[in-house]
Amino acid sequence: MDIVRKQTGENTRAVHLPAPPTPSQQPLGTPVFRTASFAFGTAEEYRAVLNDEMPGYTYSRIDNPTVDAFARAVAALEGVNLPHWPAAQAFASGMAAISGVFWTFARAGAHVVASSAVYGGTFSFLRNVITPRRSPTRPRQWPTCASWPRSRTTAAPCWWWTRRWPPR
Repeated sequence: MDIVRKQTGENTRAVHLPAPPTPSQQPLGTPVFRTASFAFGTAEEYRAVLNDEMPGYTYSRIDNPTVDAFARAVAALEGVNLPHWPAAQAFASGMAAISGVFWTFARAGAHVVASSAVYGGTFSFLRNVITPRRSPTRPRQWPTCASWPRSRTTAAPCWWWTRRWPPR
């Protein structure tokens, strides 16, 4: 340890802390990975992980083992009695989740029918971000997506968004 301290500067030592001791007993809970980045043996390994050719983690804001463990736990809780294993994705905030859902499912030409009582951040996202770029949004009081007047739209998919489930 003294050799490392002599060879590296203060800033390097502040970022690259010594490895914690490995316990001889297995932890009962999931360890928390408090790291921003992960080490790779080669540039090829790094490239393969980035391209989803092999499992792994590159940067914690994208994904990390702690968040994956949380998402799997939520999927296990939600997936009881389902015929298939569900998937889950954890987000850092509610708006991140809302944005992720709409960017994924409201492809160009889809119609988003949103309750006029939807969360203000969601309403702003739909009006100012999704509508100009991808999908027309219509805030309305209709109780279900099925009651949306189809004659006003094309045969494009319709996504119903409400803060209450089931919609009244």
